[in-house]
Amino acid sequence: MVRMEGRALAVWAAAVVLVLGVAGCSARGGAMPGASESPSAVPSASPEAPASDPAAESAALLLVPTIWRLRDAAGEAPDTWIRFDSEIDLIRPKGDVELSWSTQGDALLTHVDGWSMTLGTTPPAVPWLTETTRFSRAGDGWVLTDADGRRTARLVQDGVPPPSTHALHTLPEVDDFIRAQHVDAVPGSTVRAIDPAAVVGTWGLPGVADADGSVTLASDGTWRARTSCEVLGNADGGGGAYRLLPTGFVLVTAGAIGGTGCIEPQHVPPADATAVLDFFKAASVAVDGSRMTVYDRAGRRLGTLERTD
Repeated sequence: MVRMEGRALAVWAAAVVLVLGVAGCSARGGAMPGASESPSAVPSASPEAPASDPAAESAALLLVPTIWRLRDAAGEAPDTWIRFDSEIDLIRPKGDVELSWSTQGDALLTHVDGWSMTLGTTPPAVPWLTETTRFSRAGDGWVLTDADGRRTARLVQDGVPPPSTHALHTLPEVDDFIRAQHVDAVPGSTVRAIDPAAVVGTWGLPGVADADGSVTLASDGTWRARTSCEVLGNADGGGGAYRLLPTGFVLVTAGAIGGTGCIEPQHVPPADATAVLDFFKAASVAVDGSRMTVYDRAGRRLGTLERTD
């Protein structure tokens, strides 16, 4: 899998990479039905999975226990499939594209994080998916739409992906990890309706240089956290995509979240540092003048940052 997240590309041998690229998902999923099984439908859950009611928790969880055939997606081959797990695996005939995803209700945000070496060394274009903003039920499948309400794709249950030479595709399951990723968020106590343009800019920790502890929310829908070993004990805060909803909820995807990369922190991180270090957990925000307070999906305050630009 090739990864690009504003960093150097990490290129692995194709046969090994794709197994690794899906391994984090397959560790929780059951085995993909074999070629000898009937291709009439993809099972909706593995026999070993405990009974649950994902519909009562989040509509996004209903996307998980199936590998969907893709229909009406511009530029995609007829034999293209999509698999929702901790990440999205877009299964193309010549290789896979891996995307991070975030949801709130029926709102959807995706961001390309990796791809098969067979697809080249530059990020593959998936405009129909990265421009998708909502998903809705349509019979036993789903319809994806963009911000203008135009359909970008249909997901249907129709057979199983053919045997693949570039990846091992397993049947995903809804587990506690995925539940936590997509549980519908509780707004923070100070969250109100907000103009999405109000969050664009750089937000930092009082008394801390931007290079040592800040989050930049760009107008193109991407975010980047800047951290340092000396101040926050973390060499790379990560980045991805974000979209602020008018209600104050925010969808955030995270690519390769940076490890600390530090031998040990120089001192205790300052107050509110979690808003930078864990911005990928943000689910709602409140802006009051030059201050932005960030909350997680449970409505817990991660911290308050100050505008620095």
